[in-house]
Amino acid sequence: MQNNILLRGSCFGWLISTSIDGVVQMFNPLTNASYDLPPLSTSPTIVDYHPELKVEEYTIIRFEFDGSTYTTLERRSSIQKIWLIKIVISSSPSEDMMVLAIYGEYKCLAWCKFGDTKWTDFFTSEKFKIVLQDAIFYEGKVYALNCNSQLYKFDVTTSIRVITQVPKPNDPYITVNIRYFVQNIEGDLLMVSRFLNHHEVPGIDDP
Repeated sequence: MQNNILLRGSCFGWLISTSIDGVVQMFNPLTNASYDLPPLSTSPTIVDYHPELKVEEYTIIRFEFDGSTYTTLERRSSIQKIWLIKIVISSSPSEDMMVLAIYGEYKCLAWCKFGDTKWTDFFTSEKFKIVLQDAIFYEGKVYALNCNSQLYKFDVTTSIRVITQVPKPNDPYITVNIRYFVQNIEGDLLMVSRFLNHHEVPGIDDP
């Protein structure tokens, strides 16, 4: 990918990227077909966009611990890196296609359908946000996994429901643990845990 393009997903043969100019695009490298998704500027909690400024183009909403909010200005390079972190699609572009995006500093979940011009927050009715690590379409439902290893199952018309607490590996040396979904060739939904073991090496830090 070019330096000003970030890859945010790969599904059904399509690559999904965000550009420094806020364009969100699906591209099929085999057919050269492309399809534009709603731009970064329409993401939840982005309240204004001024591309003519070329410095701090985005006005975003931030949340305090007491539930209050305030707005700040952000550079487009920062928004490109953190606002749409991962994007998955339910199918190739068609009238039935639905798109999920993990977005923002709090890793919430947004969605759009084929032909939509903006992203919609899944959790507009929730008091607290869910800090997600991954999301996937599976058997007609949406599954999501948060940073505390809680597994969720929901759709756009029903309430969010916690299914189970996924056991964490019992390893005191784990300092980085990233969990994500994969679907194997048998059609089973699996959780993969990728982690970094940090062990002290004698002599490395000795003066």
